[in-house]
Amino acid sequence: MNLVPSLILAVASLGLSGVITFSSIAPTDFSYRTMSLVAWAAAGIVGVTAMSFYFIADTKRRALGFYQIVGWKQAMYFVTMALLFVAVVWSAVEIGLWVGKL
Repeated sequence: MNLVPSLILAVASLGLSGVITFSSIAPTDFSYRTMSLVAWAAAGIVGVTAMSFYFIADTKRRALGFYQIVGWKQAMYFVTMALLFVAVVWSAVEIGLWVGKL
């Protein structure tokens, strides 16, 4: 359950990046800058920081003794990490496009 905030932030960031990329918003618009910075902060700062709660809880469970890896939880972890990576890179590219148009 500690992965859910990171997963939600990754999907929200991807949604914002999708709106920016596939709409008529130009990199010189104020809304482009704002949305790309919010998308990057959501995935890059808040999303990755929220992953620390998962790592702390997982480390505590592993230290208690018997630890069993659950398949769907492992898959959810990898999906969350992949979505966060794509969201950070996509929003960083959009920020780069905005900076390039200054």
